[in-house]
Amino acid sequence: MSRNSASSRNSGRVVSESFLLAGDLRADLLAPDANARLRAELVALILHPMYYLGGDKDNYVVHWLQDCMCNSLGIPSIRYTSNNPSFRGYGEAGDAKKAVEFLTSGKCELVPRCKRVLLIGYSAGANAAIHCGNEFAKSEKLAGMVAVSPPFGWLASLFLGGLVKTPSPCRRPQLYISGTRDEYCSSSSFASTVAEFFRSTEKIDLKIPNNATCTVASNDFATAVLVPNGGHFWQPREFRASLAYLEDFVTGRILRTGGEGEGNIAGGGSEANSRPKDKPRSSSST
Repeated sequence: MSRNSASSRNSGRVVSESFLLAGDLRADLLAPDANARLRAELVALILHPMYYLGGDKDNYVVHWLQDCMCNSLGIPSIRYTSNNPSFRGYGEAGDAKKAVEFLTSGKCELVPRCKRVLLIGYSAGANAAIHCGNEFAKSEKLAGMVAVSPPFGWLASLFLGGLVKTPSPCRRPQLYISGTRDEYCSSSSFASTVAEFFRSTEKIDLKIPNNATCTVASNDFATAVLVPNGGHFWQPREFRASLAYLEDFVTGRILRTGGEGEGNIAGGGSEANSRPKDKPRSSSST
């Protein structure tokens, strides 16, 4: 990536850069400031929903996730549009793997010290993130994997089933989040699929919420969360609860086990204007 392929915008402290990732992926980086991106050893990489259903790097949930990483956690984050869209998801997963390899190679001028990547996928991008995470199952290049609204169940079997393997070979930190009103994945399908991922280790027994409080289950490798009233196309109130668990996961499982110097980066961001300062655990919070 040359400087000729990048354009930048500095709004206050936050730095926004448009560039070509791994040579041909149209990408946007958001960092707390220029120094943070230059010294960052951890970078978040965000995968978008299915291209043929209108998904790309400009999806609103992808934007929310990027803002959370940068503004709440101080982690430089990158969203990009896949160059190899497919109905099965292998093209998107391949692009994600290529991006992880490129970012951790030291060849990306925008984040030259990157050593670890936190993969975050939404919708079909979640299944691609799971598949890519399995490719780096025991690699230090993968800081962790987050799957938001993974379309398990009938949709996964029809289109994206090949991406999701059970049991999961991944031994890096993982977070799975879904809403109880997800139109593409029932709560029971979500809970049973996550349980199958870890059937050969410590099984995750996730309960279905019966009120406005989120349910959570964890083992040594992963955490799963069900958010009451959350749909596949998230609304701000329910998504705030998801972001609270995402922030806890990153600070508890990613940054505390990270390399030297990442703590300063994590603390470098300011609170996002669109986020409340508290961390609601109920999807009915305002």
